[in-house]
Amino acid sequence: MLSINILLLLFLNLAFQNIQHEVVAINIEVPVRVYKGDAFIDSLTIEDFEVYEDGILQKIEAVYLITKTEVQRKEKAAETEKIPVPEVSRCFVLVFEVINWLPRINDLIDYFFDTVYQPGDYLIVTTPVKSYNLSERALKQMPKDQIGSQLKSLLRKDIIEGNMGYKSLMRDIISFEGLTGRISLMLVQDMFKRLRDYKYFDEHKMENVSNFLKHIQGQKHIFLFYQKEEIPVPAEMEELETLESIPFDTKKIKQIFADSEITTHFIFLTKELVGTLDIQQMGGLHRSLSDISMDVFSAFYEIAKTTGGETYVSANASLAFKRASSASENYYLLYYTPKDYKADNKFHKIEVKVTTGRFRITHRAGYIAD
Repeated sequence: MLSINILLLLFLNLAFQNIQHEVVAINIEVPVRVYKGDAFIDSLTIEDFEVYEDGILQKIEAVYLITKTEVQRKEKAAETEKIPVPEVSRCFVLVFEVINWLPRINDLIDYFFDTVYQPGDYLIVTTPVKSYNLSERALKQMPKDQIGSQLKSLLRKDIIEGNMGYKSLMRDIISFEGLTGRISLMLVQDMFKRLRDYKYFDEHKMENVSNFLKHIQGQKHIFLFYQKEEIPVPAEMEELETLESIPFDTKKIKQIFADSEITTHFIFLTKELVGTLDIQQMGGLHRSLSDISMDVFSAFYEIAKTTGGETYVSANASLAFKRASSASENYYLLYYTPKDYKADNKFHKIEVKVTTGRFRITHRAGYIAD
């Protein structure tokens, strides 16, 4: 089971403002990253951007250039008097949905505390067993290297213990390979269903994660580490390929993650080092494997894309995290006030364009007007 239980441990006192009939100024915040190749472009101005909501051009009120937690530059429209003050604190969520302990996870944790972490950051780490919440206050209680050392021990312990049942099922399935007969096939089919449950993504838990993170101030980044595992499907059991491995509504999850301004980076871990691939390069692999992991790849590739995040395919968890965290450090914050805003509880699509060149642009896909 994907262990995203983050919000069961915390309670927040939240104040909500009801939309009234009078005119209310709604500022939509859009984190935007602009690349030429792999290089982030930091020279753009407010005049270079266009923002569309549901295909309609909007007026940009302000643009900030942010590096980590520092505002490097800000601009506002000439007729705009008061602009929003951005919240640049950061919440990092590291989700380890891996079946084997990987020594490079140690390097990943060291890199996070040595290079990524800034005072004021909030860290949540989720393992196959439980979640750990490290607030700024908790991080101040002991040196970072000690926290990192303890966290690495917990990760190793949880990953090994949390996958004992999964590995036992894999051994049982392999032991049935080559056996025929109705009873044998029924037993293996039951094993496959139980194996699927270990890779089950609970829609309600994912919604809860989104709702929890939505009310955390600042920028939110989820780094999902998912380890690929080929499942040995006996030739006699072609019907097993119809087992549903992603039982949640991918479109719905994409929308609520985008609405909560959660940037999701998906790191798909392989056994062999294949570098960083794009979705086109994954095509052959997708067609050649009959395993649950490929459905996971497709779903989370789309979630990462919709939330303005990146997807990496690598055998090196540490290197992939360095690339993903580096990509998250530099961004623009664009603010606009939607024309004829209505709290209709519908998803409104956002599209950002740069008018001064051909660039790769990432940003969240929209928001829910509630």
